[in-house]
Amino acid sequence: MNYKHLHYLWMAAKHGGIVGAAQRLHLTPQTVSSQIKTLEERFGCALLRRRGRLVELTDAGRLAAEYAGKIFALGAELERELRAPRRNADVLRVGIADSIHKTIACRLLEPAVTAHAGLRVVCREGRQTALVGELAEHRLDVVLCDAPLLDSSPMRARSDKLGSTSMAVFATAALMEMHSDAFPACLARMPMLLPGSDSELKAHFDAWLVSNGLAPPIVGEFDDGALMVAFAGEGRGAIVAPSVLAASLRAQHALLPLGQIDEVRHEFYAISLDGRARHPAVGEITRAGGRTLVSFPDF
Repeated sequence: MNYKHLHYLWMAAKHGGIVGAAQRLHLTPQTVSSQIKTLEERFGCALLRRRGRLVELTDAGRLAAEYAGKIFALGAELERELRAPRRNADVLRVGIADSIHKTIACRLLEPAVTAHAGLRVVCREGRQTALVGELAEHRLDVVLCDAPLLDSSPMRARSDKLGSTSMAVFATAALMEMHSDAFPACLARMPMLLPGSDSELKAHFDAWLVSNGLAPPIVGEFDDGALMVAFAGEGRGAIVAPSVLAASLRAQHALLPLGQIDEVRHEFYAISLDGRARHPAVGEITRAGGRTLVSFPDF
């Protein structure tokens, strides 16, 4: 198979047809068309068809273009990896999703820090999608987050589950006194502070509320978990957080547990690249999770 011909088809799929592909390839439409025709002969099926004055992909063409996208994404990744300077093994660059509490992130990183004396850890925070993008560009070594990489991602990466914890609802003592019914009925009118709309945790908690017939007033949504906890410490509303954080939330923000939700669990993953670019310290993080795959202790 001639991959240049496949590239022409892929460009035609990306840019709305042969004319658009020709403009970006700096070729004539006749050249692009003839090369795709050669590819059709190689495959023994039509990849393009005319509809009036337009040219569109056939079902086989769409399938070929989908595979082509993955092939050329892998090619670009290979080039980046081979051209990238080798990383300093004494520096571990970590992306931490906003949805991961900092105390839990420290615990997840502990195996790497313990196993590699003198390791310098450089952490960046942000949304999982943005951090995974930086990982693909070799600007990060690993991303700690609460959702695995999508199967549809063209990037050659792996998602290792590191553990999970049950969730609990926390609030200040003053707010709890204002809503003194038994848990979870006390949540019916209690103001809630929740993670942002794209959070896996929020989706699971919303489903739990519905299953229990609860519709508390939502007074705030936060992409930054630390900011959400700060608002809760000021008595602005109750939060749902990993139950393993009960001691630190009490000590640092005077937040007390209202009740534990065993049906909702917060899972933690490490996303990292396969191949030569993988930092040796990442293996310590994933092996620690792989050996146990147990829950963090609850309160």
